[in-house]
Amino acid sequence: MGAGHSSTTFQEKVKLHQLARSGTYPECTAEERWARPDSWAVMKAGAKKAYRVFEEPALAEAMANSMAGYEVVFRPGEQVRCARYCPVMQFCSQAKDLGVVKSDA
Repeated sequence: MGAGHSSTTFQEKVKLHQLARSGTYPECTAEERWARPDSWAVMKAGAKKAYRVFEEPALAEAMANSMAGYEVVFRPGEQVRCARYCPVMQFCSQAKDLGVVKSDA
């Protein structure tokens, strides 16, 4: 990382702060939100833990159908950082659009 990189990073940070003063904020990326995608768990009926978890419902259904006594349980995705750690979540339009609810977990 040379001096050019530091200067560019500094200029980008200054620009973000200037935009924030005017009420314009860049949206957080999925990585910044620690986003977990929706998933489908293949579970034995009555079990607490999943046998296997898939990000594709068709794969989960196929496995559950091939095994007697198993079912598919939908697990909604989560914006972990927003819900648990973001101090401005209550003011964030992106969090509202994503349906984030404050979590104490």
